Amino acid sequence: MCLHPFKEVAMETRRLGSIAGPIGIKGELKVYLTTDRPEIFFRSGYVLISGVEKKIESAREHKGMMVIKLSGVDDRNAAETLKGKEVHIRVKDLPALPPDTYYVSDLTGLLAIDPEGNEIGRLTNVIKHSAQDLYEITKKSGKTFLVPAVEDFVRKIDLAEGTITMSLIEGLDEE
Repeated sequence: MCLHPFKEVAMETRRLGSIAGPIGIKGELKVYLTTDRPEIFFRSGYVLISGVEKKIESAREHKGMMVIKLSGVDDRNAAETLKGKEVHIRVKDLPALPPDTYYVSDLTGLLAIDPEGNEIGRLTNVIKHSAQDLYEITKKSGKTFLVPAVEDFVRKIDLAEGTITMSLIEGLDEE
């Protein structure tokens, strides 16, 4: 019989971006964002890098990226070791979203179906575009195509079911 008083609890997180590398010599890091809400970095004051909580000492926007300074990362060499790592935040620290607004990480992986329930493919990427976001759908064959994220095409998003219902125009998803 094994007595373990502690249970491992999986922590639900969302990806905010990935570390592009150091900037300067004082340990600051450039972060490529996967969110269009950079203010999330300021909300809790902490991020997770490789599952380890790091305190944010400072954060600022710079040329479409965030530049962050983390506690304990005090020089370029320390910053260099974090290059390529993903930056996450706890779900509980995310701000509430308005209705019909979603985090990219919630959409990625959804099964794209037509109104009759037939599989179209998987939503594999969200591309930010000046007019509207574009959803990249990958078919079973591996072919990808883009669908504008507008009501004419996107009929319903059901996170509980893991589906996104789409009405496509003829030829949009042809091989």
